[in-house]
Amino acid sequence: MPKPADLTGALPVRGVGRLLCGGENGGLSPPPRKQPEAQPQPDEVAPARLPKWPFFLADLLLLSFIELLLWQHAPPLAPGVMVLCALGIIAGGIIALLPFWLEARKKALHRPVDKPVAVRLRISLQ
Repeated sequence: MPKPADLTGALPVRGVGRLLCGGENGGLSPPPRKQPEAQPQPDEVAPARLPKWPFFLADLLLLSFIELLLWQHAPPLAPGVMVLCALGIIAGGIIALLPFWLEARKKALHRPVDKPVAVRLRISLQ
C-alpha cells in the first residue's frame, strides 16, 4: 500500500494530511525558506505615487460652492444658475477622477515594452 505522501505528489498538504505524510519531525517541520527576491534595477523602479487628497479637497470645495449657490437662490432657478451648477458638478467629477487617470498614464508610460509583443503587434498592424 502506498504512503499518503506518494498519493499527494507535489500538491501542498495541510492540516491532518500533513501529519499523515510524515517527513521530518512527523510533518511538523517548518516550511523551507524562500530565496529573497532580487532588488529592482534603477530603471525598473515604479514611478512615485500621486497624492490624491488635493484633488478631493478641490472637489469638495467646488461642490460646497455649488451647494452655497443653490442654497442662496429661490426655488425657481434661473437657467444661468442651473447651467453653472451642472458645469460645476461635471468639473467636480473630472477633478475626482483626474489623479487616477494621471497615475495610470504615468504607469503606462514607464512600463517596459516587451520586444516580442511589440514585434507581434507591428506584424499584426501591417
